[in-house]
Amino acid sequence: MQDDPQVREELRGLLHVLVIELDPLELRGCVELPPSA
Repeated sequence: MQDDPQVREELRGLLHVLVIELDPLELRGCVELPPSA
């Protein structure tokens, strides 16, 4: 599968929507978890 810039832009858009719909505090908590958890 080739790395199509347009596809990447669409994926980034979807990610952006998901992040917005998630609760920011909840998301931040997930991100700050140590990798070993």
